[in-house]
Amino acid sequence: SIDRASGCNGKWTAVEDNKLKDAVQRHGDKDWAAISLLVPGRTTKQCCARWKYLDPNRSTVHGK
Repeated sequence: SIDRASGCNGKWTAVEDNKLKDAVQRHGDKDWAAISLLVPGRTTKQCCARWKYLDPNRSTVHGK
C-alpha cells in the first residue's frame, strides 16, 4: 500500500497526468488537498509542483 504522507516517488504516468488535469478542472488550481485526493498516491505538494509543469496557461520564456 502507498503511504499518503510520502506519496509515490518517480515519474508521473500519463494516467496520473490526466487525473491531475481533470482534478484541477474540477476544483481549480488552489485546493490542492481536494485535488490530491483525486490523484491516488500523490501528495498535495507533488500535485501542485506537477501542475506548474503541465499548466497550459503557464507562460514560458525560451532562450533567445
